[in-house]
Amino acid sequence: MKMLKRWLAFFVVVVLLIGVAFNGRSPIAASQIDKVNTTEGAAAEPAMEQQGSEASEAADNSNAGSNGDTNGATVQEIAPDTQASESQPAASIENIENGTAVHQDAMELKQEVKDENGEVNCTVTANLQEGTFEADTSEVSMEVAAVEPNISEEVKALMETTIGEGQMLGEYFFYHIIFKINGVPTEPGREVKITFEPKDYQIADVKKARTFYYNEANSIAGNQQAEIIEITQKADKIAELQNAGQSIDNIDDYDLAEIALRDDGSADKIQMEGRRSTIYGCYLEEPKPEEETADGNNSSEGEIKEEETEGKTDISGTAGPIEDATTLQYEDENVSVMVSANREGIIPADSKLKVIPVLPDDKKTKDQYKEVEDKLKDKAKNENYSIAGFLAYDISFVDEDGKEVEPDGNVKVTMEYKKDVIPEEVKGTEKDLGVTVMHLEENGKGQVKKVVDMGADAGSKASVETTDNGKVKKAEFVTDSFSTFTLAWQEYEPSLTDYANGSVRTNVNSLGAPEHNKRIKYNEKDKDYTLTLDVTGKRGKKTGVDVLLVIDKSGSMGLNDNGRTDANHFNLMPTLKNTVPTLVDTILPDSDSVNRVAAISFSSDDYTGKDISTDWVDYNGKSGFNQKIEGLGTKGGTNWQLAMRNADKKLEPRAESENKKVVVFLSDGEPTYRYEKSYRYPYEEYEAGGGQSYSSANLTNAVNEVAGSGYLKDAEIYSVYLTSQTSTRMTEFANKLTAKNINAHAKDGTNMASALQEIINQIVAPAYQNVVIEDTLSEYVQFHDFDQEGNPVTTVKKTTADGRTTTLGKSDYTLNYNSLTKKISVGLLNGEALEEGATYSISFDVEPTDAATDYFIEHGEYPHIGDEGTDAEGNSTSSGKEGFYSNSTATVKYKENKESLQQTATYAMPVVQVEKAFCDFSFDKVNSKGNPVAGAKFLLKNDKDSSIYYEAVSYSDGKVTFKNLRVGEYTLTETAPADGYVRETAEWKVKVERGKDGSITAALYQSDGTTLTEGQKIVNYTEKEEAVKNLESDKTASVVNEADRIFQIDLSASTKGREEGIAAQAASIVLVLDASSSMQENGKKLSDIQDAAKAFVNTTKEKSPISEIAVIWYQGSEGSNPTITDSGFYTLDTSNNVDAINRFISNKYASGGTPMGDALEEANSILSGRSNSSKYALLFTDGMPGYNSGNNSFNCMVANHANNEAKEIKEYAKLYTIGYKLSGSFKWEEGHSQDSTNNHGSHRTETKAADFLKNYLASSPEGDRTYAYTTDNTDGLTKIFEDIAGQIGDFYKISPEKIVDVIDARFELTEESKKKLEAMDGVTVKGNQDGTTTITWTKDAAVIGNAESTDPDNQPWSASFQVKAKDDFIGGNMVPTNGAASGIYISEDSTKLFPQPSVNVRLLSLDMEDKEITVYKGDSIKPEGFADELADTLKILELDQKTATDTGKPSYPELTESQKAELQEKGTITLGEDQSVKYVYPNTDEAVGYFVYTYKLSENPGGNMAEHVTDTAGDRVEVYELNIQFIPYATADRGAMPELGGVLPATQTGGTELNPDTDRLIAQGEYVVNVIAGEVQITKKLTETSDKDQTFIFTIKKDGLVYKTVTLTVPANATQATYAGEDLKNLARGEYLVAEALTDGYAIKEFSIGEGTNCKSSKNESEETATFTMGLNKAGKDVIAEADYESGILGQAIYTNEKVIKDWNIKKVSSSDPKLVLANAQFKLQSTTGSTAYYGKSDKTGIVKWYVNEDCTQALTGKIAADMYQLSEMKAPDGYAVSTDIWMVEVTKNGALKTITSDGKVIEGNREEGTTTIFFQFENDPVYALPEAGGPGIFWYTAGGTLLMILAGMLALYKNKKSEAVPRN
Repeated sequence: MKMLKRWLAFFVVVVLLIGVAFNGRSPIAASQIDKVNTTEGAAAEPAMEQQGSEASEAADNSNAGSNGDTNGATVQEIAPDTQASESQPAASIENIENGTAVHQDAMELKQEVKDENGEVNCTVTANLQEGTFEADTSEVSMEVAAVEPNISEEVKALMETTIGEGQMLGEYFFYHIIFKINGVPTEPGREVKITFEPKDYQIADVKKARTFYYNEANSIAGNQQAEIIEITQKADKIAELQNAGQSIDNIDDYDLAEIALRDDGSADKIQMEGRRSTIYGCYLEEPKPEEETADGNNSSEGEIKEEETEGKTDISGTAGPIEDATTLQYEDENVSVMVSANREGIIPADSKLKVIPVLPDDKKTKDQYKEVEDKLKDKAKNENYSIAGFLAYDISFVDEDGKEVEPDGNVKVTMEYKKDVIPEEVKGTEKDLGVTVMHLEENGKGQVKKVVDMGADAGSKASVETTDNGKVKKAEFVTDSFSTFTLAWQEYEPSLTDYANGSVRTNVNSLGAPEHNKRIKYNEKDKDYTLTLDVTGKRGKKTGVDVLLVIDKSGSMGLNDNGRTDANHFNLMPTLKNTVPTLVDTILPDSDSVNRVAAISFSSDDYTGKDISTDWVDYNGKSGFNQKIEGLGTKGGTNWQLAMRNADKKLEPRAESENKKVVVFLSDGEPTYRYEKSYRYPYEEYEAGGGQSYSSANLTNAVNEVAGSGYLKDAEIYSVYLTSQTSTRMTEFANKLTAKNINAHAKDGTNMASALQEIINQIVAPAYQNVVIEDTLSEYVQFHDFDQEGNPVTTVKKTTADGRTTTLGKSDYTLNYNSLTKKISVGLLNGEALEEGATYSISFDVEPTDAATDYFIEHGEYPHIGDEGTDAEGNSTSSGKEGFYSNSTATVKYKENKESLQQTATYAMPVVQVEKAFCDFSFDKVNSKGNPVAGAKFLLKNDKDSSIYYEAVSYSDGKVTFKNLRVGEYTLTETAPADGYVRETAEWKVKVERGKDGSITAALYQSDGTTLTEGQKIVNYTEKEEAVKNLESDKTASVVNEADRIFQIDLSASTKGREEGIAAQAASIVLVLDASSSMQENGKKLSDIQDAAKAFVNTTKEKSPISEIAVIWYQGSEGSNPTITDSGFYTLDTSNNVDAINRFISNKYASGGTPMGDALEEANSILSGRSNSSKYALLFTDGMPGYNSGNNSFNCMVANHANNEAKEIKEYAKLYTIGYKLSGSFKWEEGHSQDSTNNHGSHRTETKAADFLKNYLASSPEGDRTYAYTTDNTDGLTKIFEDIAGQIGDFYKISPEKIVDVIDARFELTEESKKKLEAMDGVTVKGNQDGTTTITWTKDAAVIGNAESTDPDNQPWSASFQVKAKDDFIGGNMVPTNGAASGIYISEDSTKLFPQPSVNVRLLSLDMEDKEITVYKGDSIKPEGFADELADTLKILELDQKTATDTGKPSYPELTESQKAELQEKGTITLGEDQSVKYVYPNTDEAVGYFVYTYKLSENPGGNMAEHVTDTAGDRVEVYELNIQFIPYATADRGAMPELGGVLPATQTGGTELNPDTDRLIAQGEYVVNVIAGEVQITKKLTETSDKDQTFIFTIKKDGLVYKTVTLTVPANATQATYAGEDLKNLARGEYLVAEALTDGYAIKEFSIGEGTNCKSSKNESEETATFTMGLNKAGKDVIAEADYESGILGQAIYTNEKVIKDWNIKKVSSSDPKLVLANAQFKLQSTTGSTAYYGKSDKTGIVKWYVNEDCTQALTGKIAADMYQLSEMKAPDGYAVSTDIWMVEVTKNGALKTITSDGKVIEGNREEGTTTIFFQFENDPVYALPEAGGPGIFWYTAGGTLLMILAGMLALYKNKKSEAVPRN
């Protein structure tokens, strides 16, 4: 039985699901709507289920400031029959099991929407079919809920996108319809008929009505953006089907709408079919008001203009647009109040608008202020907000008696503030306040009956335009009664709903608004401002948090039985296992963290044994925790109730912890299980649901499990759906928890890792993210710079907490710019959180707009005060300073985490100033002598906008000043001259420009706009000076003979014009025209005078458009009945004015008499007061004054009146008369009465009509000018008017003091021309010391006639002559032929200068010499100086190519150190390319060209530009080249020279223009360096031949240092050789010493200087050296200086050698044994040629040592001098006899031995072994015979000798003793 019941329940569910599937439109859960109605997933407000004030308050609060969705109404449910009781239990499967199946009958649900006074605004009825809901009838209810403001705005915007062109959104309403089962939002299973019965909802045309429902954005449902879906009207659908030829039998299959109207056009019922809980409504399309369409303010389809909506609280309502038909206005210093009605009669006739500001400190209104304050606070208290401040006004209509009267219908009230306003008590607040209009409606007794929030009343169409910081700019509303109105600043208190849905954060960890600043800096250089908006990142307090992960481990989290994923197996467990460890690292960042984390898993009861339940772990337990997560398997069903139950148990141990509790609930599937209790005792709980499909009971039980939990209900629960299939149930689960005041959120976890990380980030520590900085510039400010994409140039920077600043790349932020609204928006870090303590800033440059300048110029002050703290560091232009707000709005938008509501903070408002955006402009008005002229009038018009103009007059100092000119170009004209002067007819340009330094300056230019007006002065001339002013002169120059450089000069001068006429200045002219009846008689036609007068007007306009004309027609009878019509004055500067005058002239008919006196009186009266200094009256008549042929007194009266008025006119004006076909005469007497015909007496004077005009009325003639005209024909009449219009005086002629032409110093008169000029009368020619020539014309030779005259005696002046360029002038382009002093000298202080024509003069030629020098090798040269020497040879050759001139020849430039370095480094340099070496002819001040020097090494042989020593000898050893070019300046270059400011370029006949590239002059020269060198020749001679080569070595020293060592070999059998090597050739300058090294076996016998030596030489006999000085001649003079290049180059040294023994000595030996050496032998070596003697003594080795004294004590220190000596022995060694041998010893130089002979025989020496010395043995014979060999030897000789010595000693001792014995005395 139990199983049967379960199958039955399953069957019912299947049937219901099938029914839903065939409904044609898948229902979307109400929970989804609720989700969208919040921000970023915060829960929606719960449905309004309570009765009474609490629900009412919530409704009013949520609709405050909305767009009329419920118009502030209270949604109230209707009780009795159809409303289910909220205490009914929910339907459940248990009812089925008990046999009680649920069933919903057909039913009707109804609710009323009431306003705050309890009046019903709309009744909403829902008709439900049977079975619409799977519930009992009693469980079903409907709620008509208030629409949240953000959704309300979105719906309105969506409605507006559907409006067609030329249409606008009219009246509308919409309500949130929510269907519920037991109070839980539930979707209907079938369509529901919803009927709205609105009150007073007018629908003029049902075809313009649109019914709709709202479809929120839902990516799962397939719509990425919110939309409104139109519900087609049934009539339209029928028509559509019929037009398509389809049947309408199935019309009921469509969801359609029907609208029923009452007779008065209001909606009776609006019925529509819907299938879901959402917003339903209706709106109307209306045509835009004509004025809105006409002025171009209509928005295009689908677009709302931001500038029309931003900053406004826009309230739609029922009242139609008010079109101004009648308007009353009030204005004071703060506000302008305008009341308008759309038809006559609404505003009471003759009423006035009365506005009294209700102020707290005004005695008259302070009581009323207190009453208003109390009433507003009472209303606020009841409606869940508070009043932060208000401004109140008592507005009323009052009649003539001052009584208040009411309008008869709706009127529109517009309040525009001159400065944005805000109550004092609100200033400085950072709270987000709303502003609305409140009306304190009064009863008949003047008592306040109720306070109406007009912002919430659609009929009031109230709007308030505010700045971003809450200041009010403008307010508008519609009312039908008057009393006190207020602007109220409201601060809303969060409702329970706000707290429940998350729109108000109650977390103490909330960050609040970020630190943000807006600062401005004035940039002095660029004259703009830099705005910087910044925001500083912050992290919330890291409060402790306990995070519980509730993990679904059901089978769908893994793979199917085949190990694969499918529609029911998503295998998300691996992803979860990878994600959780990272998540845990965030929760438990370090060992100091107080956070804890735990996890449980769930599926269904059967598999709980495999679930995990970790401990609450800290940082140290992460590893074990992660291991448990890693061990999770997947199996079983999905029991959310089980998950919630276990979660509650898991939280219990942490109940005492202060940590915040957060549960992250993860599931990939809908709940398929729940717990039920058995209906039998003992009522055990079991797991129900079947596990195969979803049941709402499964979800409901999970919700109830949480609601009834002990700990879970107090935690923050994140329901994370891991698959899109789960999103609906997870969202519904979160919403149902929210409805039970449980802090729950639904979260899209399809991207599991990022979703979980976002959750943990926001619960661990909130931070600012999704940060967007927005700034909308005010109308007074604009961006200064834009990039290539058209966006403002913006810098985004980040400054970290430690002060490091970096510029962010474009990938780090997004920038959007709306050029229409000037709004820039920068999103930081792509929505990511700002770094803590880091400040992010955006900066851009702005500048004031023209609107700012216009405002300041108009008002003279600024409208705003800069907020405090808006100056950047070092700036002082904004805080507390006057100026223009830089922005209309500036905000930073942010979230504290991804899930929170977006919040907004406003920035302070800096100001900018425009004091430098304009400037004053002044110039001087002077006369021709430079003195100030007062009274001249000027007009200055903007060239781009003629409506911008200024007028000024010159003051006594001549100064004319225009104030506050903005940047731009203007045209200046003189409108009226000063008295006595002629108006200047020229135009000038005034340029007001911003300089590079940002300053604004104005300057006066000539009409070309480029030539500055000299001295910023404008000159006025007298009429006589006009001749001078009109004087024109000319001078031309042309080629006569270009080769010979001869030119023709032609001078001319003339004047033109006559004396000043009316057309040249601003004049006031009156045409006094006769329209008497005679104008149509005798062939005369009034049209003749009309045509002539109109021609006069047109002519005058062309000549002087700034003049003004008035026309007077006169006819009728003088005095009694004249008809005088006056057109008034019209200025001729527009065609409209000219047309108006001409129409007045045309619109006249002839009749009556000729009231000439009255006519002139009228002319006098209107002309005398005109401001123009030039005034004229033109009187036209065809008759005589009067004229009455029978009444002379009358004619006399008229004539005197006319005469007297004419006299007055002529005192200040010129009076012309024109008589047309005049005839006859009349009698009168001058002086008779002009007012009466009485007492005239006789009239004897008879005057002709023409004479009366000429002699009495017209101005007196002036020279040839006459002012009285007559004519008898039409052509004559027209010509007279034309003559007057353009009349001028006599032709001018000028006789100046002299005419002068000063011929430029570069030219001279040809001989022929000079002779001709000197032969003329009145002409002088004078040559001046400065090289110029002056030609002067005087007296008759200088008279200048008129170019317009035909008089042969009044013709223009001219003169011609020829000049030639001087022979020494090099030539050039644009050479002026005359000086600036050439001109016409009219008087001492007035000169008209001639133009300065120029000619192109053929160039001369250049020549330059070569240079050559010879230097000695080793000499130092400085090649940089060679260029100067070459340049000195430059010659400018005259035309004959022979004559050289130095005129204008330049000097070679002195090189700078850097140029010297360049020359040395590169070997070349070019000077003068910078045009620094100019050719300037003497006594002139401008260069005709310049020289360029190129100095370089030759290619072969080259050289070295550095100062260097020459090291190579020869011809052309080094060559240097100098190239000199003369480059004439091009005409364009010459024209740019300031010295030639007045010189005209040469004409085509002025000579061929020289091309600087091809017509340059070139000269070249080379500098050759020759080098000579010296040579030393050495010759060796021998006294005798040798059988082998003999080699000798010479050392050559240079300047004391060894230079070379050379070897010279004398061949065998030869006696002479000369050194032939190269080492002693090419010798550099210097002193060379030649010395021979000692040669073994040879010695110098003699040496000498060769005869071929041509240099300075000397020899040192003792040193045997020869010295040669190369570079000096024999006389010791420098051969280079002497230019003796053949001397000083050769030195010859001749050395003669002989054979010698250099190392020799004498050894003393025994003759008996040569090996026996003998000591102590003494010798004497006596010179045979002189007294020189040396003494020798043999040592123990037998070698003789030489001494200089006889006793051999002073050793010889040197060598034995060369000489022939005789050697003899003076003393023999002991035992030897003195030798008698005499040796002849010949000693050569250096002690060398030549020969030793004895008795003519050569003594030979021997070289002992081991030495180099040759020893000569000198033998001695012993005095005894030596024993024979083998005998006893010398033993006995020795013994005997010894005994003798002993004996001698003893004898000596004895003698000494004996002597000691003698007694002393």
